[in-house]
Amino acid sequence: MTDARRKKGAGRKNFSREPSPKEGVTPLGYRYTAERRRVARPSKLSDILPSILARTGMTRRLAVEKYQQCWQAVRQQILAPRGLILDDSDTAVSAFRGGVLSVTVSSASLVMELSFCQREILRYFQSEMPDEKIKKIRFVQR
Repeated sequence: MTDARRKKGAGRKNFSREPSPKEGVTPLGYRYTAERRRVARPSKLSDILPSILARTGMTRRLAVEKYQQCWQAVRQQILAPRGLILDDSDTAVSAFRGGVLSVTVSSASLVMELSFCQREILRYFQSEMPDEKIKKIRFVQR
């Protein structure tokens, strides 16, 4: 290394410069950047609530409850006039994934009976819940 480079301080930190207004210098000569903490402002409840519901899983629980209520109406309006009187223990909405609504059924014969009215049940769900985009209903035996 040449003397000209050593004099300029190449490769070394230049401690002789003045600190900027955002920087500070400790008594030992170390530089630091003073951080300003912003004071948190209150947020609107409408901005926070969706993220809280998503983190706690309440949105899924609310959706399942909505499907269960719609299934109760299907049992009363579509299945009861056909002579299919079902208890709460016979059928239940179990899942909704990828546009397919799964309904758990207690027996294979009931799966067959419900498959005969599948189109009518699907139309009812689509009319009652247009935002959910239900494409198909699948009946699954327990």
